[in-house]
Formats: sequence, C-alpha cells, structure tokens
Amino acid sequence: MCSGSGVAGLILLVLGLRGGWRNILGAGAALALVVGALWVAQGLNLAPGMGMSGHMEWAIRGAIVFAVGAALAFIAAIGAKSA
Repeated sequence: MCSGSGVAGLILLVLGLRGGWRNILGAGAALALVVGALWVAQGLNLAPGMGMSGHMEWAIRGAIVFAVGAALAFIAAIGAKSA
C-alpha cells in the first residue's frame, strides 16, 4: 500500500517530468490561494461553523498564505513566458 505522502510524491514527479517546475509551482500556488482564501473567510466569520470561525489570527494567517500563493503564481507565470 502507498502512503498519502508517497502518492503525493509520485504525482509531483509525474507533473515535474511532463511540464517542469512550472506545473508543480503552479499547483502549489493554486493550493495556497484556495487555502489562504478559506482561512481568511473563516477568520472573518464569513464561513461560520468551524473552530477557526471568528478568530482574527486565522484571517491573518490566511492572508499570509494567500500572499505567498500569489507570489508563487506570479513566479510560475513568468517562468512560463520565458520558457
């Protein structure tokens, strides 16, 4: 049986072989953008019902993760233009 990290590593390897680091970076950027936006929404109590809802520290953490995701997306897009 494969562990979750083994499957994730295999997926990253296949993506890397097929399209280079831009695909891996783009996938990481998309994940960071979605997670960051969700954390901001929960921290601001726009998505109630979780333990993180209404706690400002999660909105701050989400904004940081979102900013990192945006930077990664920008780097991936620049890499795609230069390749």
